[in-house]
Amino acid sequence: MKTLKFIGSSLDDLRDMPAAARRALGVERMTVQHGGEPSDFQKKTQKTAKADIGLAAKRYQLIGEES
Repeated sequence: MKTLKFIGSSLDDLRDMPAAARRALGVERMTVQHGGEPSDFQKKTQKTAKADIGLAAKRYQLIGEES
């Protein structure tokens, strides 16, 4: 099983989500940790918010710093 490490506020963000979303993400996480492929998530908006892009970029940098 692959290890999982939460970066920045990602664990708090996950805990703030509704129970159904946490459950669905938990299933996806376990699938990936055990070597499976995640299912495709359907995007409901046409454009990603700049705040979300910035958060993803910041977390990506944190991953690089820990290597």
